[in-house]
Amino acid sequence: MLEDTSCAGVRDYLRGGHAAYTTSRQAAWRLLGLLPHAPFLAQDAAWFAEHATTVLVRDHGVRQIVHLDCGYANVPGHNTHEIARASAADCRVVYAAADPLAAADARCLLADSDQVEAVTTLLAAGVDDILDHPAVSALFDRARPVAVLCSSLEAVPDPTAASLAAALVRRLPAGGYLAVCQPTVQETYLARHIDEEMDEALDGRWGRLRTPDQFASLLRDADLGGGPDVVTAPRYIRSSYRPAGPPRAAVLGAIARIHPHGANRAAGTRTTPAGAGAGPVPAERSRP
Repeated sequence: MLEDTSCAGVRDYLRGGHAAYTTSRQAAWRLLGLLPHAPFLAQDAAWFAEHATTVLVRDHGVRQIVHLDCGYANVPGHNTHEIARASAADCRVVYAAADPLAAADARCLLADSDQVEAVTTLLAAGVDDILDHPAVSALFDRARPVAVLCSSLEAVPDPTAASLAAALVRRLPAGGYLAVCQPTVQETYLARHIDEEMDEALDGRWGRLRTPDQFASLLRDADLGGGPDVVTAPRYIRSSYRPAGPPRAAVLGAIARIHPHGANRAAGTRTTPAGAGAGPVPAERSRP
């Protein structure tokens, strides 16, 4: 059987999935040796994708979503198109996966779904290849706002991530949204060490684990009017994994509205309660 490694396979294994190749599972074990609570961070990133989808559809009227680097299918009922349609049945969703196996997995899931597509595309190829993909062009109404969701920004290296975010801001119609998240660590040296280990484990397919400041800087560089407020996804880590003192790692995410080109820097961004209008939305949720 063909073996391959990918960030999507690592995330799938960390969330308890069984679709990843053996080599991806081995890479996940390597990450666990460096970051023992990585499974909880993977779950928080998945939750952020659900939260962002619900907020965008329910509170901001978005009906068209592109989920970049979507990874493997989630538990039934927790996939982006299912979350979106729980709030509005007319939502259209395109899954864009860099991992061919993840894209095939999505196509199997979507075999009986209307107005949902899955495509294989590399984020490094540029945003134009994604937004101009025939599946996107056929499914989306370009006159209506589009939200782009990326819940795995750690899979995108610098400077690709900065150019991708800036290009999305340039290409998305006014009124669209950009929602991104990734796990972060406080210490720069730890982020660098994990990057080196995971890049070797994944044969050069790892992106970049960032510090909170680096994540915020990446968003500022995308010309989002000073950058959306960065929020921390809730962390539910067993006491045996919770580090003493300030948290070493956390999933950070942001939701920002795309203003007309050139207006972002002048308009700025601000935090607003869910459903209160344009602007980033704080990630807040209570769990039992």
